[in-house]
Amino acid sequence: MKIFFGTMLSQSLGFKEWQIAYRNIFRNFRRSMALCMAMAFTVCGLTMLGGYIVRTEDLLRVIAVYFTQNGHISIYKKEGSKKFNLSPKKFQLTAKELQELNYILSAPDIAFNIKYSGELLNGFGVLSKDHRSFPFLAVGVGRGLNEKIAKEEKVQKWMDELGFSGLSLGFSQNKNVGNDNSHISVTKTLAELIGLEFPLQNNSFEKREVQLGGRNVFGDLNAVNASVEHIHTTGISLQEDTSILVPIELLRELMSFEGARNISIFLKDDQLLQKNLDWLNQYFLSKSLHFEALPFYHEDIGEFYIGSMGFMSVLTFFFVVMIYAAGLLSLINTLSMNIIERTKEIGTLRSIGYKKEIIAKIFMKETLIIALFSLIVGNVMIEIGSAIINSLKLTMEPPYIPGTMNFMIFSNVKIRLFVAIPLTAIVTVSSYYITKSKMKKSIISNLNDEVR
Repeated sequence: MKIFFGTMLSQSLGFKEWQIAYRNIFRNFRRSMALCMAMAFTVCGLTMLGGYIVRTEDLLRVIAVYFTQNGHISIYKKEGSKKFNLSPKKFQLTAKELQELNYILSAPDIAFNIKYSGELLNGFGVLSKDHRSFPFLAVGVGRGLNEKIAKEEKVQKWMDELGFSGLSLGFSQNKNVGNDNSHISVTKTLAELIGLEFPLQNNSFEKREVQLGGRNVFGDLNAVNASVEHIHTTGISLQEDTSILVPIELLRELMSFEGARNISIFLKDDQLLQKNLDWLNQYFLSKSLHFEALPFYHEDIGEFYIGSMGFMSVLTFFFVVMIYAAGLLSLINTLSMNIIERTKEIGTLRSIGYKKEIIAKIFMKETLIIALFSLIVGNVMIEIGSAIINSLKLTMEPPYIPGTMNFMIFSNVKIRLFVAIPLTAIVTVSSYYITKSKMKKSIISNLNDEVR
């Protein structure tokens, strides 16, 4: 009985087919290695490209979430993301509304994933120093928000790598001056334009004094005095000559304003972003509240992220298609020649009683074994190649980002599976159908077939 069930199990799992497939690999070792190396190089190329893309996306995400201080989620008054700059008084979040939103954010359904949040306000005007004036785009930041952002591990990593280690993300990093509402932060480019030397401590207090001018919400001209006490970076090249960061109280004074543009929410786990976003918008809808929650990649607030990722997606699509096409053509060609050269072997198997379906499965399993082995070889090549490239410390200038970043390759399990699974499936299934196509001829034709 045991022998009977053992035989049945062996047949059902096709152990005999696996044995023949395994032996065929070494019987045709040269052809097997050619197929293995072709697939290994394809896996290596695609995975390393994927690693570069993921790393670049991580940088863009850090800039969009932390450097711009918009957070993972931003809460605006309905349509405020589009129309605030046109009518700030109408689309502001008033003090009462800010209090209401902070109460909503304390609800257990959302509070468990909120790391911290803060109020933001933006405005524009002219920064004047002596006889020189320069346009500015100001972001007014709630007290302490910059300091929390600056402590983020990802922010510190990218600040160092991009060569921003001597800069900050705003005015509140220096506790000695952070409590003064007249102390502001400007970009390095803007500081040079107004004639400041580095480090800032080398400049006298009088030299650091500037005046901010602009129109308030009533349409009247207004101005406030400020002192440049910090140098920051926006992480975006196009903003490096106009950006200033100011305490929100100072910007409110300039704009004769009492509220905020939005509340920025920074999450503990950004994998739950969509879940938190849906909860907020559903809550606003159910309570008939005129607020909206937007993710950092929304077109109204994440133009830089969307534009950069759009460019990256087109570039990625081109290279992935090119590598995939070249790799698959090489693999299918090698596979086809492998099977064509073994037409007589197919004829022999048919002549001793093997069914066409069994023969096709044997060749398919042989290809699968080679493919799995090539994945191991490919991953070893990835580790070696990545280590070599990373050790060279090559640098590059990312588009629209000031500074340079190291050209480094990192890959994760998701990328490797994304490359390995479809590639293995295509090659394995192709071997099955190529073998089936060769068996459309008679057994005599297979036995007499010659490779031309």
